Amino acid sequence: MRKIILLIIAIGAFITKGVSAQKVSGARLADIKTEYIEASATQVSKKIWINLDFGQKTGDTFVRSDDGKKIEYSSGIEFVNKMAAQGYLLFQAYTTPSGQKIYILKRK
Repeated sequence: MRKIILLIIAIGAFITKGVSAQKVSGARLADIKTEYIEASATQVSKKIWINLDFGQKTGDTFVRSDDGKKIEYSSGIEFVNKMAAQGYLLFQAYTTPSGQKIYILKRK
């Protein structure tokens, strides 16, 4: 019985690990209600982090978890798909001369 309870706790911890709120400058992504958002993908080695500009005044623009760590994405499109669930559509995408990928998202 004890093993079953420990297994359930371990599975629950594993499942909820990826469920933490995603934040930018202290604002939860789900709470951002601006018309447009600019997301820029920053790649360092094989890690991709997203900088988000939704018109906030200042602060850290990286998407972070509740514990303050930068959230890694497999691609910029993974982030675009996550934002689609928050009510945004991909409006425009382009690459800067330096090679950085920029995604402009528009609220549905």
